[in-house]
Amino acid sequence: MLVINDPQFEKRAEIIWEKGTNRAAFFRGEINKYGWVDIGSSFLPSEIMAAFLWAQLENLTRSRKDEAQYGIHILTA
Repeated sequence: MLVINDPQFEKRAEIIWEKGTNRAAFFRGEINKYGWVDIGSSFLPSEIMAAFLWAQLENLTRSRKDEAQYGIHILTA
């Protein structure tokens, strides 16, 4: 999961998340082949870190109204 607070960065955040490639656009059928288009890295958490995050997300009580109020946009991979 990647959380950003400005919709103008959604496309670039997705590219950085995909290790600098436009791979997600390829799988959505938007392009014929994918390649490196920007900087990127591997941000995938370990299994134990993902488990801790999952537990925290299950206990999250913030409503969608709060998310909209604070301008939070969530991308999941």
